[in-house]
Amino acid sequence: MFEDYLTQLAISSKFKPFQFGTSIDKYVSEFPNLENKKIAIIGVPEGRKSGKNSSTNLAANEVRDELYKLVSNTFIQNHIVDLGNIKTGKTFEDTQVALKTVVAQLHTQNIVSIVIGGSTELSSALYESFEVQEKNTDITFISSSLPILDGELLDKICKHEPNFLHNLNALGFQGHYLPPRTLDVMENLGFGHVRLGALRNKIEEAEVLIRNTNLILFDIGVIKHSDAPANFYSNPIGIDSNMACQLAWYSGVSDTSNCFGIFETNPEFDERGLTSKLVAQILWYFIDGFAHRKHDHPKLHDEFLRYRCNLHNKQPDLLFHKSKRTNRWWMEIPHPRSQHNASKNVTIPCSYSDYQMAATGDLPDRYLNALQKLH
Repeated sequence: MFEDYLTQLAISSKFKPFQFGTSIDKYVSEFPNLENKKIAIIGVPEGRKSGKNSSTNLAANEVRDELYKLVSNTFIQNHIVDLGNIKTGKTFEDTQVALKTVVAQLHTQNIVSIVIGGSTELSSALYESFEVQEKNTDITFISSSLPILDGELLDKICKHEPNFLHNLNALGFQGHYLPPRTLDVMENLGFGHVRLGALRNKIEEAEVLIRNTNLILFDIGVIKHSDAPANFYSNPIGIDSNMACQLAWYSGVSDTSNCFGIFETNPEFDERGLTSKLVAQILWYFIDGFAHRKHDHPKLHDEFLRYRCNLHNKQPDLLFHKSKRTNRWWMEIPHPRSQHNASKNVTIPCSYSDYQMAATGDLPDRYLNALQKLH
């Protein structure tokens, strides 16, 4: 089935025994065996709908050249496969269908997808790939822009049918690029968002939002030009390379993330391959995060400290869980339609500051946003 949608890789370079390129299975001649594989890499040589970034169709192979030079480890040697590139269709929509089909099939085999793409418009195909699971899907969109107004990318995802979108988080956007009403739309829908300045000051907040995410969409244009010049629309300000790798690690260590797509790398503008090197390192940190997953959730193990907070205004007590494995926090919310049935309670990721606020008797904003969704 996969061979119908993927092209073989042409690998000319030789790599050292300890490097990524030697350690993983690749679709070079015969299609690789997917048994015991945890992560599959897929390139999408599709530059249409990228505007003046059309040379993003070259990104996948350029990034691979840099990724394959990085140091491997035991996890990489045993659990990762490179499936080659999606066959480009006659139309952009044909390519999307092929990408959706391949990633959806990987979902059914419990294999996480890393997609090295062209345009961020391919994001909709990745979202639609989750339809096969028929369950709520959380998305984190990392970009300097926030395209959620009528007809824009995130708006189309929100309105797609069948709709399994549960939550959307936007990270790293820059306020001076947002048209009027953009943030109002996000807030009215109860979606999480952290603009660039706040993300710089407290990147740990991003981990809380990413922790329950299924699909991470990373626009390389969120990184400042000096660190990632390979983008026609790059900006003088943005997150730096260290932050980008930190966000990728958070994405990998999240027990729920099933797909990581990175877009808008344009080799035409890449000075000395700087951006391709950075994207390769971003992917390496995602993989490293995945290798350090702890299966850490109050429903998965009992290694938690529990704290009960009494709130003002006769609100029900709020129960917090702190993991002994990772020191991460969760907040348990009584379901408004089943307040006397603890089994119906909803447990969401939160931060220590949420607990501190509740300890004074006040309701954290994260609690109110989650309660709004339950209603």
